[in-house]
Amino acid sequence: MIVRSLRSASAWGRRLGLFTIFLVLGWLLAVSILKQSDNISADRPSDRPLQPLGNSAPAATYIAQVAAQPQRLDHVSAKFESESNTHPLTHHPNIVYAALGGPSNFEGSLFLDLVYSLNHRVPNSTLKLFIHPDNQYSAKQSANRHHFVPIICNKLVQPYVLTRFLCYFDELKHELGTTKVGMVDATDVIFTGDVFDQMTPGVMYTVQEPISFPMAKCRHHKRWITTCVLPYGGTPTWNSIKHHGMLCAGTLFGSGVGLRQFMETFVTALIRTKCNDQGLLNMLVWTQKINTTIWTYEQNGVRSLNVVKNNVNLSGALVIHTGDGAAGRSSTNPIRKKYSIARSLSPVWQPQVGE
Repeated sequence: MIVRSLRSASAWGRRLGLFTIFLVLGWLLAVSILKQSDNISADRPSDRPLQPLGNSAPAATYIAQVAAQPQRLDHVSAKFESESNTHPLTHHPNIVYAALGGPSNFEGSLFLDLVYSLNHRVPNSTLKLFIHPDNQYSAKQSANRHHFVPIICNKLVQPYVLTRFLCYFDELKHELGTTKVGMVDATDVIFTGDVFDQMTPGVMYTVQEPISFPMAKCRHHKRWITTCVLPYGGTPTWNSIKHHGMLCAGTLFGSGVGLRQFMETFVTALIRTKCNDQGLLNMLVWTQKINTTIWTYEQNGVRSLNVVKNNVNLSGALVIHTGDGAAGRSSTNPIRKKYSIARSLSPVWQPQVGE
């Protein structure tokens, strides 16, 4: 009886020992996996989701975070991006950049006015529309109907008005050489002529509002510039440049080389500061930190109507930037109606030179 009990205890002891061994081995394996996962996360900070921009977060801090992120496109997005950058339309000598952020409506009438006016008045040009990867499929469907090239950029996050320039800077490496480039707002710009014929290779162009409305009359510019950090802004900078006309960040033009040089300075300043994009543009130009040729409102070329209240003059304008002003928008209604008719005829309608 005693011998039988000893044998039973021995068997249970062996079983308990084997169970303990397996338990220890499982614990060691789990610890090893967790450590490996931590190492991978530490080596790949770009895989961590970006935090949304809150009210207390400076825009510049967020832009710097976005700028540091490499492209994180999945296989489908990467393939789509490759197709976009090799699109036959990109071989045209004139390129226009625009950006639509968020869950954008690519069939919106204001955006399509830009597309059709460009195709109609400057047939040897291509619109590159920068979008977030989340919108790539609806953008591609619209692009096939309306003839523009969608370019995926996962840096295009809020605030879109600032982060669009990060996308533009990355894409400009494809525009070097003799290519002429325009950077315009997506929903308030119309082409009425070939502005690229007015451009000199190697030169960058900015567009000025009417000189009768200098920056000193605009409370927004005063706030943008006086609150911008040194050495770019501040009250002394504002006092020294406020008598100048307002330059618009929604209409920039130049050769690929000229714009690339400008963007190196401009994007660096955007990342380092809390500055509004248009306020920063005026600071850089009027303090001579960048060289640019200025197209004034009074010249034929690009007509910016943000502050125009009445007596809108569109004679000779090659590009119209209506901006937020009611007068500017109403003055372009006949032009917009024309392109609405053109869209209704698509794809039968084709742009004709000189039409």
